[in-house]
Amino acid sequence: MLKTAYIFDMDGVLVDSEAFYFELRMQFLREHHLPNYYPDINAYLGVDPAVEWQMMIPDAAVRQQLSADFERFWAQHPIDYAACILPQVPELLLDLKQAGCRIALASVGALTEVEQMLTQCQLPVTFDVVLSAADVQQKKPAPDVYLAAVHQLKLTSRQCVAIEDSTVGIMAAKRAGLETWAIADPRYHVDQSQADRVFTGIGAVRDFIKKQQTN
Repeated sequence: MLKTAYIFDMDGVLVDSEAFYFELRMQFLREHHLPNYYPDINAYLGVDPAVEWQMMIPDAAVRQQLSADFERFWAQHPIDYAACILPQVPELLLDLKQAGCRIALASVGALTEVEQMLTQCQLPVTFDVVLSAADVQQKKPAPDVYLAAVHQLKLTSRQCVAIEDSTVGIMAAKRAGLETWAIADPRYHVDQSQADRVFTGIGAVRDFIKKQQTN
């Protein structure tokens, strides 16, 4: 039986952006001859960008000194979201809309990046609710963004499914009382044991939903 609404994380669920962002951060460290305290991409998956910045440069004084440089560097190396959209994402969103379900986007990424993704990817449907880091005080693993999504959808947590990939994202969704599905990526080592279901990709999610519709 289908749920009333499906709430999607963005990075790693809708778009394959995490490797791009990781390499960009590593490049910044190399160009500024800074030590690399977290050379493993798994340390960054699903983490609030502000926390990632602290991980990159633990020294607060150095962070403040380089903050403007990092903002310029980031702006000079934009991601091409259209090239990063994961297989069958547009099809799944269209399937859900045609089935009468509502869809929401709940990301801890910057609003500019969320808007950029939506514009570049030209998705075939419009999200009913779109949330970014700008909309909540506490980021994942706090449940705030999922609670806000449920509230704006005017539903209960039991009527919604969260689709996540990272450990902190799964924790956030579960703390909000949501059934949580995880998208596994064999390239990364992510603890998804708290998820209610784990899928090998969006295509597997589509297949599962189609079976639910026929049962």
